[in-house]
Amino acid sequence: MTFLDNLKKAFWSLIKPIFPHLRDGLLRLGIIRRQVKPRQDYYMGRISSGKTIEDLEKHLKNKGFEHHPLAWVDDGEVLGMRYPENFHQQYHIRVFEDGSVHGHYETTVESHPIAHIQEWGMEPRQEEFLRFLEDCVQVLDTIEEPGNTSSQSAPATSIGSPKSG
Repeated sequence: MTFLDNLKKAFWSLIKPIFPHLRDGLLRLGIIRRQVKPRQDYYMGRISSGKTIEDLEKHLKNKGFEHHPLAWVDDGEVLGMRYPENFHQQYHIRVFEDGSVHGHYETTVESHPIAHIQEWGMEPRQEEFLRFLEDCVQVLDTIEEPGNTSSQSAPATSIGSPKSG
């Protein structure tokens, strides 16, 4: 890593513990704004029948994914985790209360905050995600709306408060 990368890493290690509170305060004061999407892009599928969010979380941890307090928490998100490929790039997975799983490959906020916030270079990388997810996610052609009783997969179980991803 370069000197600048090390400096950024040191800065974010100091900010990380207080960042969620700082971000939420700045949002409430209207100093920063967030573009609200109904749901994160790059749909991967739904949690497989017989699997729970807890099963998926454990599986992802075993693959090297971690919780990340710097990430936004989308409406309805119950689990968010990332796999840092290196200091500059990461795989980011979000799971929603209806069991849908979304994921994208992007720059890390630590290395390039503006590019990250602007979603520059964000990619689906579905094949790579499906290798990480293995049999924990059932790939479906369409997103099923929350509350749809004709779901082909078992509903996800709630794990309480959303975990930053």
